[in-house]
Amino acid sequence: YYVNHRWLGGMMTNWKTISGSINRLRELDEILNTPAQSARRSKKELLMLSRERDKLELSIGGIKEMGGQPDALVI
Repeated sequence: YYVNHRWLGGMMTNWKTISGSINRLRELDEILNTPAQSARRSKKELLMLSRERDKLELSIGGIKEMGGQPDALVI
């Protein structure tokens, strides 16, 4: 697991909020990768969702598969 863009404040101390963001990233991936769900949305809404997904992917994309807080941190 890695963070190579920007370290978000509270990434280790406020895991509840970060896990909510990870869940949102997974939800956006599902919406944008499923043709049936993306067909129901307007072009503008799809653009806004893809921008949100890209922003979350930069911030927490490297830790989205992490199960919880790590036991060790290497800087």
